[in-house]
Amino acid sequence: MKQHRQAPLRQEDFWIGKDGLDIGIYKTAWGQAKTVSMLLEEMKSEKQGKRSPYVGMTKAEVIKLKQEMRKAGQTPPDTALEESFKQAGIYVSGKYTDYVSKFFEISDTDVLFPEFISDRVYAGLLKTSLVSEFVMSETNIDSLTFQKLYLEDDEEDRQLRDVGKMEDLPETRIEVGDQIIRLNRYGRYVKMPMEDLKYQRANVFGKFMERVGTQIGIDQTDLMLYRLINGDGNTGTTPGTTVTATASGAGELSLNDAISWALGLPTPYMMDKFVFRKANVVKWFGRLYDATTTSIGFKELNIVPKVYEWDRSVITTNYGWGVDSRYAIEFVTNGGIQTDVEKLVRQTAQGTAIYTYYEFAIADANAVARWDLSS
Repeated sequence: MKQHRQAPLRQEDFWIGKDGLDIGIYKTAWGQAKTVSMLLEEMKSEKQGKRSPYVGMTKAEVIKLKQEMRKAGQTPPDTALEESFKQAGIYVSGKYTDYVSKFFEISDTDVLFPEFISDRVYAGLLKTSLVSEFVMSETNIDSLTFQKLYLEDDEEDRQLRDVGKMEDLPETRIEVGDQIIRLNRYGRYVKMPMEDLKYQRANVFGKFMERVGTQIGIDQTDLMLYRLINGDGNTGTTPGTTVTATASGAGELSLNDAISWALGLPTPYMMDKFVFRKANVVKWFGRLYDATTTSIGFKELNIVPKVYEWDRSVITTNYGWGVDSRYAIEFVTNGGIQTDVEKLVRQTAQGTAIYTYYEFAIADANAVARWDLSS
């Protein structure tokens, strides 16, 4: 089947090209703790005289917004990167796609190739990662160190008082301690001889890049869970609550155990998500939804948190880890997936590094709980 083509692109019609896009945009994005896609959204908004719905959003936030729009029966608008591909006549998705060499046939579109790689890697990352589900926020910084704010107070300092006439309001003092979180680099070196790569279909190549992203997503989740379990290296960041099961036998789960766990965090926190090894997840669902009189069931109780399965060594068998995801942990990065841009754009690469800098900071250890079913 012959692939449909739009009319040949004139350089003066290409809005990215008019702005003189070059590989310097990657350095600019790095300096501003943004992705190139985020800068493209800003450029598009300025050029078209109206604000893009994706301005200021991370890739995860863009994907979530698009999913919500589709569920609501709406058609999400193209991102600036997707629109750039279309304007340049480059087909990167669907059954019939262009060869990678298409990126290098028009001036300025070669600069989009590293961001295409980043986009595909990130898509793979989101397919496996639990980070976006558990973190309270994603913080982008413009350095490799993060100054964490740590509030040192207690409930008595926060409580309101009955104040009589002409009396001064009681003073609440919240001390803030400076704690440093250092970002580490994680990634892979992928061999990609350009003379071979140029003649691969963009969608096929993109799937290989997604596989790289899935591993990054696994590694990110492992680190996030390790921080939830062990703290971020600063004082007072290990889980604030431990809930011990009372059922007889390791891994056994009673109805009361399930309820105690769901209500395990101290007031005013409310657990909404937790993670288990696969065998324990099976027992959790078997206990809660077995359609008997001992079952909590879906409708009878609204306190049941959402459970996630993570069958890797970072989670010890018969231990679960739950959070109030509004407060528990923060994801800190400095701009998302990065590549060796110079090598890719100049078409001399025999390989390229695909990497990202990130770390996790415990925001409130009281919003983290450990479930002990080991005895």
